[in-house]
Amino acid sequence: MSQTYGRVSNPARPVGVSQGSQEQLPPPGESEQGGSSNSVNNTPQRHGSYTLIPPNQKKRDQVLSQAERESKAYQSYKDSKKVNYVQTTPQSVGGSKSEEEIQRQRQREFNENRYRMQNKRREYERQKKEREEAEYREKKEKAREQTRLNQQKKQERQGTWNQDHRRTNEAFLRRVEQQSNSIKVTSYKQSYW
Repeated sequence: MSQTYGRVSNPARPVGVSQGSQEQLPPPGESEQGGSSNSVNNTPQRHGSYTLIPPNQKKRDQVLSQAERESKAYQSYKDSKKVNYVQTTPQSVGGSKSEEEIQRQRQREFNENRYRMQNKRREYERQKKEREEAEYREKKEKAREQTRLNQQKKQERQGTWNQDHRRTNEAFLRRVEQQSNSIKVTSYKQSYW
């Protein structure tokens, strides 16, 4: 398992190699003098183009202990919610009726329910048909009434038109008659003189 002990600001360069000197950095926990240092050295080390930030051991220990506590709490929670095995003694259920009686009863209930549904469907269809027939009769009656009103209006229009036509003809005939009388009088006067 490889661990990264610091952040590299230039990922193209390998860790521990500086830009100018090409020297290797010592692994964490060892000082540059070559010995192992147990002192906590959390100061970031700058090497050319990158900075090495050593891990904080105290913080890491706190995170690990909290993770261990939480995993124990989760395990105890799972154990408390675990379903226990339930064992019951077998016993006969269903009361005092035999299986054949129950089957007959269910068949009878099924048939009754089926007949009830058929009757309900027939009744619904009958009512629907009656409603449709009533609507048809109502529409037919409205159409008859409208036809009667149209005929009545047509007769009234025809009557008024006939009266107007008769009046116009009479007026025309009166004018023609007056003109013919005036022509007779003038022609008589002219012939007499």
